[in-house]
Amino acid sequence: MKDQLKEYGLGVGEGLIGMSMASLLIAVATILAILLLVSPATFNLVPHELLILEEKDLDILAIQKAHDLRSLPPSSLAVTLIGSSSLQEALLDEEEIESQLRSKLNAEIHVTKLTARGINLWDMARFMDSIPENYNGIVLLCISMEYGLKKDRNILERFPLPSATFDDILKRNGVEPKNKSGIYLLDNLRFFSIRTTALIKSIFFGPISPVTYFNNGVKVSQLNAIEQGRFRRAVEDLTSSYQHHSETNLTILADLYNTLQGPNVHGVFLHPPRNIAFVQPIYTSLDKKLYLKQVDADYRKFSDLQGVTYWNFNDKHAFGYDDFRDHSHVSNDEARTRYTHMVIEQLAALMSTKFQIQ
Repeated sequence: MKDQLKEYGLGVGEGLIGMSMASLLIAVATILAILLLVSPATFNLVPHELLILEEKDLDILAIQKAHDLRSLPPSSLAVTLIGSSSLQEALLDEEEIESQLRSKLNAEIHVTKLTARGINLWDMARFMDSIPENYNGIVLLCISMEYGLKKDRNILERFPLPSATFDDILKRNGVEPKNKSGIYLLDNLRFFSIRTTALIKSIFFGPISPVTYFNNGVKVSQLNAIEQGRFRRAVEDLTSSYQHHSETNLTILADLYNTLQGPNVHGVFLHPPRNIAFVQPIYTSLDKKLYLKQVDADYRKFSDLQGVTYWNFNDKHAFGYDDFRDHSHVSNDEARTRYTHMVIEQLAALMSTKFQIQ
């Protein structure tokens, strides 16, 4: 009896070992398949709404739009707008810009907005490599030169867009790019781990709809004294921050424009929207009063040297004090419509000249 039980136990053990080995092999094969199959192309097939972390998260939309831009037909006349939330909240949506440009130029135009909160020059470097060599149209960059570029890995790895330009700019600024395995998922593991969390939440609790315009309808005059004080301190800090960081930032921006080598591509540098009525009273000393004019003069000089077009609509009374929720974010549709109209007027005039549209 004892021998029979022993034999039975050994048989069961062998069966369990066989099952475990089979399960292990299946698990390994599954992992390898995932590692090999996940690529920029396959990632773009996943519905973006399943990967959104919260309603202000527009990163996934920007990534998928950048991927689509790579396959833009060379015959298409295009406008690509790249910037942070200041640009995002100052403009109407792509469909409206597209429609108005088509009406003005009597031509088919493809408009892409690559905008999200806190986009910096590192991120722009990744987006610029999405512009195909045969691109035909305008690439507009809108970014402030006041802020220092952080070199934290979490920030550098925000967008999983393969980019030789990004790696090159990192090296020239004393940051060694991360060693790459050549496997897309492993090279962007932190990004995919975060998005897996979003995917699980979406499956159990439903997808999140992103919001393009944050705090829409909020007026800066409605903010309490603490919030207004916080924005005033931020504005005051911009003068010294600009003096400290602008030279490096403008050098990197020049590198970005230098990537636009195609014969039919033209760069535009747009000064970020500013609540001048809110900002000017804060600058009380003479040097600070001259700050805004100095920035504008620096940007114009830079644009002339780089051969790009420079636009600054902040001195055209496009906005009123309460058209913003702070010093740089538009918060109502009427102001957004006015600003978009000015951008479209300039885009149409520039494209008519550069691309000989009758």
